Amino acid sequence: MNAKRRFSRCDGLRKFESMIPTEAAYIAAIIDGEGCITAYHHERSYCFPRINIGMTSDLPRKLWEEWGGAFCVAVQPEGCKAKNIWDIAKQNRILALIIKVKPYLRVKAKQADIALKMLEILNVKTPDWKEELNRLGENMHKLNKRGTRE
Repeated sequence: MNAKRRFSRCDGLRKFESMIPTEAAYIAAIIDGEGCITAYHHERSYCFPRINIGMTSDLPRKLWEEWGGAFCVAVQPEGCKAKNIWDIAKQNRILALIIKVKPYLRVKAKQADIALKMLEILNVKTPDWKEELNRLGENMHKLNKRGTRE
């Protein structure tokens, strides 16, 4: 069973804009290793960017408490530890976080570029904005597909 238990959302005690370079580099490394910058489809006719970090340690909860967003615990099959997930879904928070961590991203830099383009499209909606978001979402999913290499 992979049910999730969601905890409350909060805006965090600190804003991403206040993040110092060493914090940005640290979070970028976590995103590169244990995180995901993705395009999310949920009861909408278009994709939007989302960032999450999931691991069995308590770090996602600590990041959530400090920086806000959402936190949930994904219950894993018997014999496996529960997975803690820190999730950022609000557009303005994703933008602020990516701006801070992008210079330090190595593995997920292309996904960050796509997420920034998606946010730009969401702010300036052209006649074909939904199709453009979905196209970028498909590109994001291809980059995130396990086992693929360039």
